Amino acid sequence: MLSFALSYALAGLIIIVGTATPAAADDPDAPVSIRITAMSPSLPTPTDTITLTGVVTNTGKKPIDRPRVYFWRNQAPITDQEGFGTALDSAPTDPLGARVTADVQNRFHLWTEADPTLDPGESAKFTVSATPEQLDLPDTAGIYLIGVHVLDGTDRAPAIGRARLFAPILNEPPDQVLPISSVVVLNSRPGRLQDRIFTDDHLADEVGPGGRLTQLLAAAQNPGTTFAVDPSLIEELTAMRAGYQVRDADGNLTAGIGTERAAAWLQGFQQLLDRNPGYRLLYGTPDLAALVRSDRTELLDRVKAAGAAIPETSALPLLVWPGDGAADAATLRAAAELDPAGILLSDGTTGSSAPLLRDGDGPPIINYQGSGSAGGPGPDPSNTAVHQRQRTLAETWIEASGAGGDLGGRVRLITTPAEAGSVRQLTAPWLRSVPLPDLFRQRPERLADKLAYPKAAQRAELPARGLREVDDLADSYQTYAELLLDPAQAKKDADAAVAKAVSATWRGDDGWTGLVESRLDQVDRVIGDAVKIGLVQRFTTTGQNDISFPITVTNTLPGPEQPGDQNSIRVGITFTSAQSQRLTVKPIDPIVIRANPERNASVTRNTQIEARANGPVEVTAQLVTATGRPVGKPARVEVTVTQAGTVGWVIAIAAGIVLIGTTVFRIQQVARERAQEREDDDTVERAAVPVEPVDPAAPPPAGSVDGPRRARP
Repeated sequence: MLSFALSYALAGLIIIVGTATPAAADDPDAPVSIRITAMSPSLPTPTDTITLTGVVTNTGKKPIDRPRVYFWRNQAPITDQEGFGTALDSAPTDPLGARVTADVQNRFHLWTEADPTLDPGESAKFTVSATPEQLDLPDTAGIYLIGVHVLDGTDRAPAIGRARLFAPILNEPPDQVLPISSVVVLNSRPGRLQDRIFTDDHLADEVGPGGRLTQLLAAAQNPGTTFAVDPSLIEELTAMRAGYQVRDADGNLTAGIGTERAAAWLQGFQQLLDRNPGYRLLYGTPDLAALVRSDRTELLDRVKAAGAAIPETSALPLLVWPGDGAADAATLRAAAELDPAGILLSDGTTGSSAPLLRDGDGPPIINYQGSGSAGGPGPDPSNTAVHQRQRTLAETWIEASGAGGDLGGRVRLITTPAEAGSVRQLTAPWLRSVPLPDLFRQRPERLADKLAYPKAAQRAELPARGLREVDDLADSYQTYAELLLDPAQAKKDADAAVAKAVSATWRGDDGWTGLVESRLDQVDRVIGDAVKIGLVQRFTTTGQNDISFPITVTNTLPGPEQPGDQNSIRVGITFTSAQSQRLTVKPIDPIVIRANPERNASVTRNTQIEARANGPVEVTAQLVTATGRPVGKPARVEVTVTQAGTVGWVIAIAAGIVLIGTTVFRIQQVARERAQEREDDDTVERAAVPVEPVDPAAPPPAGSVDGPRRARP
């Protein structure tokens, strides 16, 4: 489960618990794992008996015959930071130290005559103790390494398992007092899809008895502790309190089990608001470095708007926490532009031990101890609540025992149950819990060094592919908001969804990109189903101008029982012709369609077609918002223009012209023929009168041009 950004807590010293590198080498060959669950007392004096309690688990593949646990200690005191660092990084067998075997209380058998072996995967509890005389430590006050060894039935070295702790053993506390601020982070991976539907029920576990958020809430209620809460957590728990459902991978819905748990946790949170100072994180705990370094800072506007919409936390001052407390210079500038009360950075990023820093005129930088959550020393598990408490006691004792002067203090970030447990148990005469507002009264030191942002921090950012999916998600939400006549709620939903999609809690989750894609598909389906086009697939016309065909747009969103703008839409239609030189269709301006309870409110409009030639042309109709964003899938219609009426008239007119021309020609021809007949009759009558013979070779008579006329056939 991703608890990456879930629980960065601001506690007393400003105890900020974040992700950290393990402090010591592991012991990979050991066939057992040893978890120390208690050490009493946590600050023993030289006259106190020390008791250790824990659990041994066989992590090997073979049974362990008659295993037993022995108290162990090293007799060399640690009195300075150099010695502490050496011990913290040392191998589990360095120093060798010695087992305490003087008395039965120094050892514990993990077997019985009836069950002489510890089988693979089996666990057994133990308790061992040692008196001052048995420990035989020197009179020097300091930090001592103590712990346990596990041996098998041969009772011979080497040990098959080890565990170590820091134990400050002191006659009297140091004179100086070290302020310590613990900041408890209350957040979790986003899980709400919409309204009261969740992707899983992990929050029910986290706010249940003994759950992570339950333990963090208890730690935040300690006096002098500060909390920082993600507004999206409060929003999701509020939705759970009202009753909710969980959608599985197949889309099936089941009732969630966390309704009463969420109610109880929110009640405790309300008490916390009245008791201790608190801050709000950015909504969803976004991966600020990933957004800045991928040039997506505009998404931070959505993050800010989403946080402002949560009334339970909107009045709290803002803390900006880049993922894992790591940032480069650009990320720090972007965080400062959000005008926060402070910016949480790890000391591994700043390279400073001062609790409060400032970069130029920017907001205060809360410089928390990033390595505290690693616990130590090894081998693992070395990050238990006991390990973390004992490490903090040891480190702070060394600091408070140093040279005189003003001790600026420490800040710890608390994000895990182990860290929460260390806060509740962390008491020492040289420690004074200081809430974060009191720390802000100190004068911050200047941030002198360049921020460390190694390749490992860059690789931890949300990947580029998923961020591109987030871009598409934001674009789809923008389309949906523009589609609605009253987009206020849609814009809130969009801001929340996008902010949660870029949460740093998704770091390292291989399923994150798939979840964003699923959310994107869901929004696109909502948009596509919200409005439908109705039109014929084929349309034929014999006209050329003033042509139109009807098109119907239906709003399928559920409407209110009483008239109103809820789910009313504003949509236009554009048309694209496959052959615009032959045919075009004018767009239809945006029209308002109010939703009804039956989900079938519709409006019909006539298109306007301009045809310039015959034949079929495919036209694509696309619904669009008022700004031209496409909505849903396009529809297609085949428009065929025959122009048969116009052609008929042209043919009729042409035929008429031909008929008239033919008639005139025939009349003229008949007239000529009749005139010829009359001339022929005159020739016959003249042939009966005697004439003189004509000599063919003689020249024609005067005035004759063509010669003698031809006789009629």
